[in-house]
Amino acid sequence: MGMRRDRDGLWAKGNMNTKEDPMNEISCSPSIPSRDNRTVQLILGKSDVQSAQGVSFHLNPAQKHTDNPVLIPGFPHEWDSLQINWPSRACYDPQDKLFKCWYHGLDAVQYDVATHPERRGFAHWLGRLWRTGYAESADGIHWTKPALGQHTHRGQDTNVIVTDYQAAGTGIGYDHGSGVSEVWLNPAPERADDRFLGIFTEIGWDAQGYRSFKTFRKVIYASPDGKRWQRGQVAYDASSDSDTTPAPNVVDMSSVVCDPDDPDPGRRYKVYGQTDRPIRPGGRGNRGVGLICAPDLYSLNYENLQVLLEGEEPYEPSA
Repeated sequence: MGMRRDRDGLWAKGNMNTKEDPMNEISCSPSIPSRDNRTVQLILGKSDVQSAQGVSFHLNPAQKHTDNPVLIPGFPHEWDSLQINWPSRACYDPQDKLFKCWYHGLDAVQYDVATHPERRGFAHWLGRLWRTGYAESADGIHWTKPALGQHTHRGQDTNVIVTDYQAAGTGIGYDHGSGVSEVWLNPAPERADDRFLGIFTEIGWDAQGYRSFKTFRKVIYASPDGKRWQRGQVAYDASSDSDTTPAPNVVDMSSVVCDPDDPDPGRRYKVYGQTDRPIRPGGRGNRGVGLICAPDLYSLNYENLQVLLEGEEPYEPSA
């Protein structure tokens, strides 16, 4: 779909073979606030417009940038040498005039604590622990990973984020492991330290140094610059009775939508994420997409999970 401006407002034009004609235009819904000639409105489909005369809608194919991939794993000796992966978030910071990105990384060197008991525990997990990295870019294409002075890996400073809560942790058996799930610019910060908000996952560890689902919660964190993060309130607690099995309706949140126009105040905040539920008792987990709604970010209840999309029976190899 193409875009063109009209002196009386903004109009969008479909891909047509006819000559340009005022009748071949789409008008925006009156519910959309008025816009001046410096603002571009994105129209994705028929549901985004009030009326369309003589216009055909086409899905134009997306094209990958020639510089892809724009953010790659580190060198073999670095903490993110194996992969950089989900969840990752990026946004533009108008104050610093930078694109900022938060991602999870994993080291290629992974030790099994059963074979290397001396590496048991939080402090020695090396690549077996997902960590949160920070990257920035002036144009959104060429990215750097600045050293933050918060975590060293094999004696070298890194771009790994260590929250104040993690820094206070002592290792085995404590719930001071955390990773970013979602980050956004705070539209109405009350303090300079709250310019960025994020949802971080806090996970527990058992006495052997393995991940424990007895602690699994999502917590709101705040940051003045996207690099230094401080812990706030718990938004979602889905701790399990088992070290190895998550709570039955747990959802690993990764996207937050604020919908102030929802007529139901209890659904003004919508949080989406990955579910992991067995299809049958004792069966294997089946990952899907889940939704939890609440009136605010601090009233999310894992028992209110609504599964939106779930796969068929997981593949079971034949005997």
